[in-house]
Amino acid sequence: MNHVIEHVHNPEKNIAHCHRLLITGGRLVVVTPNIESLGHRYSGVVWLDLDPPSHIHIISCMTLQKVAHQAGFSQHSAFTTATNIRLIAVGSSDIQKDGRHVMGSSTKSYRHITSIIFQLWAAMVYLIAPGSGEECVLVATK
Repeated sequence: MNHVIEHVHNPEKNIAHCHRLLITGGRLVVVTPNIESLGHRYSGVVWLDLDPPSHIHIISCMTLQKVAHQAGFSQHSAFTTATNIRLIAVGSSDIQKDGRHVMGSSTKSYRHITSIIFQLWAAMVYLIAPGSGEECVLVATK
């Protein structure tokens, strides 16, 4: 489930349903924005991945693991990744400066430069704090 769980009204029920559908030994992989990301901490309410009203739930890796455990998965682990940090930084900057971000639209060049600097900073922080990535990835085995 790549960027699905944040759109559903009941993530717990959704993951439990996936558990029921999987055969023993089957794996579920969930990728979702990370509420504990550096981008969210830095951007706050203008963080692109908040994306209201489309994103109903933004959760942490710890919450994902808890939900997987409650659903009955025998093994589960979660980690973060810094994927898309530059795009999220540009979008968040657009929201802060213009009040909105339109996917695929051209962004002012200085915002691109700022986003590249932010990406480099985020990569350094990620080395020290691996939980700071923009996306949570859950791998759960039935």
